[in-house]
Amino acid sequence: MSKIKLGLLGKDISHSRSPELYQKYLKADFKYDLLDFQESEKIPDLTWFKETYYGINITSPYKEHFLEAIFGNDFELPAINCIKFAGEKIEATNTDFLAIRTLFSKYFEEPTERIALLGNGPMASLFRIYFQERNIGFDHFSRSLGSDPGLIKFKGHESLTIINCCSRSFIFDAGNIELDNSSQVNFWDLNYSFDPHSYLRSISPNFKYIDGFEFLEVQAVEAIKFWNLPLYK
Repeated sequence: MSKIKLGLLGKDISHSRSPELYQKYLKADFKYDLLDFQESEKIPDLTWFKETYYGINITSPYKEHFLEAIFGNDFELPAINCIKFAGEKIEATNTDFLAIRTLFSKYFEEPTERIALLGNGPMASLFRIYFQERNIGFDHFSRSLGSDPGLIKFKGHESLTIINCCSRSFIFDAGNIELDNSSQVNFWDLNYSFDPHSYLRSISPNFKYIDGFEFLEVQAVEAIKFWNLPLYK
């Protein structure tokens, strides 16, 4: 079998750790390209990708770019992040949503007293859908919604989970959390290996920082399954 060509479509993705994850989990001879486009207008059409790649991942800000071309109005989620070029067919899915289902239940067997969702992009939309499916209440903060997540004060709750779906340009200020020593705070950062948030790891024993790297790992495994490629066990 010839070398499998895969790629990641995104913007400013030189920091991506996806190539190392596929080296870890994909049991096949493959090449993984970082397809960095500064403008959506310069992204080739699906025919070019189909002729060049076996499959591609998509990251921000292009998770909606091919949605209508592939599904029209028939996809139940607001974005796609994984495409497979299967013969004459083009298939797509959203491994972000699969990772949310897997890891939310793992990290939070019982939802905390309060959940705060930060950001209003495709990832935040997936969390909204997931919470609605499970009938979980949450507060939503985003500049586009008129509630800047950088200015919100969190206080007076026994347990709080903050889910950060903002871009890497957003840096969370832990000084906005005013809870007593008996309160438990979880900060789930969908960004991974993000140095400006490294200080959140050592705030207090009651503050748990969850890096987004495991989320990326689950996405990679789900993508390999979707592409029908072999996994290292």
